[in-house]
Amino acid sequence: MRRVALLTALIALVVLSGGQADASLAEGGATVRDMLSVRDAWVAETLPGQRMTAAYMIIANEGDVDEELLSVESEVAEKVELHEMEQQGEMMRMRRVDSIVIGPGEDVALEPGGLHVMLIGLTREIKEGDTVEFKLTFESGANLTVSAPVKKR
Repeated sequence: MRRVALLTALIALVVLSGGQADASLAEGGATVRDMLSVRDAWVAETLPGQRMTAAYMIIANEGDVDEELLSVESEVAEKVELHEMEQQGEMMRMRRVDSIVIGPGEDVALEPGGLHVMLIGLTREIKEGDTVEFKLTFESGANLTVSAPVKKR
């Protein structure tokens, strides 16, 4: 029932805002629907010939229900996946995750050594000073468009 009420409120916000559901971000920060926001987004610079890299950001949920990040898309990669690093014995291993839950009033950091976004099969070299655009899709139907600067690791 809470999800139906939330979805109804979100649809009303989109209608009242003239259909502006997505928000463009400058320098890695922006807000959508006053419930979800992304800040401190950045992408790791690649070495020549490298076909993958990672993106990092902090996702905040100012709403009163869980939000779940289901997918991320970007034109600079053939495939984009959600990943996490975890300790297995003496080794750190990276594994794909299906989604990332952001609880009400919580921030979730996607950072080196933890949860992150993997850009696989890059379509171009990613250099410091470039900007990479992402579309984040959430279970609630919310979408965030994020522009993230490329930085050296």
